[in-house]
Amino acid sequence: MKLILDIVYNHSTPPTDVGIGRPYDDGILIAGHADDQNNWCHHYGGVSDWEDEWQVQNCDLCGLATFNENNQGYRDHIKRGD
Repeated sequence: MKLILDIVYNHSTPPTDVGIGRPYDDGILIAGHADDQNNWCHHYGGVSDWEDEWQVQNCDLCGLATFNENNQGYRDHIKRGD
C-alpha cells in the first residue's frame, strides 16, 4: 500500500463573509487578498482560458485566491511550516 499526501500550498481559503485569501498562523492573520501589503497573492482575476498555462498557474481557481509563489516571504513561511 502506498500513501500519497497531496497538499495544495498555492491557493487560499474559499470566499467567506469576510473575504477570500485570508490565511492565519496560530490565529493571527498573516495575509489577505483584499489588503495584500506584502504581495502574497496574485491579483490577475479568475482563469478565462484553461488552455493558457500561465493563467492556470497564476490566476484564481474556482474563487480561491492564488498565492504568489515568487514572493520570497511567502515561500519562506511555507518552508518553515510555521
